[in-house]
Amino acid sequence: MTDIKLSEGSLKAIMSGEDVQNPVMQILGTKKIPGGNTERYRVLISDGVNINSFAMLATQLNDLIVNGSLCEFTIVQIKRHIVSGVASNSAMNRSVMIILELDIIKTGTEIGFKIGNPQSLTADSSSTQQPAVVAKPQTNGSSTAAASGNRTNGIGGAGGSATQTHPIVSLSPYQNKWTIKARVTNKTPIREWNNARGSGKLFSIDLLDDSGEIRATMFNAECDRFHDMIEKDKVYFISNCTLKPANKKFSSINNDYEMSFTHATTVIPCNEEEVGDMPSVKYTFVPLKSIVEISPDENIDVLGVCIDAAELSSVTGKTNQKTYTKRDITLVDQSQASVTMTLWGKDAETFDASNKPVVAVKAARVQEFQGGKTLSLSMSSVLSLNPDIPEGHKLQGWYSNQSNTKFEPVSQRTGGGAGAGGNMILIREIQDQQLGMGDKADYCSVRGIIQVFRGSNTTYKACPSQDCNKKVIDQNNGMYRCEKCAKEYNTFNYRLILPVMIGDWTNSVWVTLFQAEAESILGVTAQDVGESTEDHPSLKKALFSQYAFRLRAKMEHYNDEKKLKITCAGIKKIDHLDLSKKFIAEIKELAGLGSAN
Repeated sequence: MTDIKLSEGSLKAIMSGEDVQNPVMQILGTKKIPGGNTERYRVLISDGVNINSFAMLATQLNDLIVNGSLCEFTIVQIKRHIVSGVASNSAMNRSVMIILELDIIKTGTEIGFKIGNPQSLTADSSSTQQPAVVAKPQTNGSSTAAASGNRTNGIGGAGGSATQTHPIVSLSPYQNKWTIKARVTNKTPIREWNNARGSGKLFSIDLLDDSGEIRATMFNAECDRFHDMIEKDKVYFISNCTLKPANKKFSSINNDYEMSFTHATTVIPCNEEEVGDMPSVKYTFVPLKSIVEISPDENIDVLGVCIDAAELSSVTGKTNQKTYTKRDITLVDQSQASVTMTLWGKDAETFDASNKPVVAVKAARVQEFQGGKTLSLSMSSVLSLNPDIPEGHKLQGWYSNQSNTKFEPVSQRTGGGAGAGGNMILIREIQDQQLGMGDKADYCSVRGIIQVFRGSNTTYKACPSQDCNKKVIDQNNGMYRCEKCAKEYNTFNYRLILPVMIGDWTNSVWVTLFQAEAESILGVTAQDVGESTEDHPSLKKALFSQYAFRLRAKMEHYNDEKKLKITCAGIKKIDHLDLSKKFIAEIKELAGLGSAN
């Protein structure tokens, strides 16, 4: 016998609409629900007195079935559940218990038998009261009439009777009558398309309630009906939509289904009393340092302080030749990392970085270019400045106490580049492959020895304000003016700009190193070099040292002349032991190929 006691009578109470906290029950069987693109499982559950076969696992618990954790006779404590009405073939609607969260107390292999002699819950016993779902308050006659009379505007009435609302997480294509109460967390602009199959327009909204989120899309006529009516951050009662499996290629929403509005769809705005404590946007923030490990095209939530914003620019689409405005901004966070994020359209045009705002983004798209990771806003993204959330206040307080912090740029391009498979190339191949001769910059990686430093002016006087770094003008009165900031300062910072010739056995090339890479080679700070009255000794010490260089090549114009400019985008010391092992392995491989022939 087991010493675990089930919560006897809790099943009948739950299915009758009572609130039962953390009941302990036993799983007596599971069954996959046939049909559909998403796996869903029914469970046979017992409280020792009754058995309920109208119970279902939320899809986030499917792994417990797949890995065998939720086998027969397992004892569980149900931490979170909902009861929802689902249409059946009978005259009445069934109430289904959907389990959202549970803890396994003892596995079925440990128990090995059914506890008690539970009897099946009948339809009458589980339907004596309304399911435990939120109910929309009674609508008065005048407002119902007004709503009914405005169906063409996308507003539908409830017929004057109380309307039960279903949690978003309980929705599935197997239901045909439901109403949800949800907040609009995002609303996209209208997008038009024109292809071989025809033309049209659409827009989408993201909906959120306590149980989860879902995307809804409106096409053509519904696009016209609802676009002006539905507002972001407002809460609505929504019913009579169709559901289908979500296309994850175009949606970052954590739901297996998505909604489409139809001519029968009704939308009723909630008044202040009905809104209650409906949640706002839910975030799952990813530290910026971790972005390097995330695959391209994934959507993530990020939170960072904007320390820099580029000027507004524009690009032309390759396929439609439309012009899009964009702005790149730089975010940092407590993980001591920085990342570049691209804003588009209105977000780019209205963005103000003057006060270094905290930026929260829902569903930022991860992108990769030449080995570096960047972020970009998409139609699915939600951008918030200085959000009133605990994480935002904590980040702002942290950044306010930082000074001269160096952030590791995850958007810095490292690793592969030009050449086969992105491997190291010879310096001669920069010319052979005509790198940098196209419209865009090319990147490559080489191993080279520092042969010469050009000139003695290796530093310049830069603006002391954080993240500016522009050259200042000496006013010859103890003050230094920065034209970018339009301010005068009584001090400045030294910045390194170091032209060096690097070479291997095939050729040599001039490369410009900036602050981080130059300090890495010299082993001293820019301030040390700038304050030196003559060439700093570290310059001589750095000669004839070998490094792995990440290079950026781009043709630029000087006085109507074209000139290839090569800059250093990353640098790393050579591990000669690892390099020797690599060469030995390559020699052995070549020797094996030679003997085979």
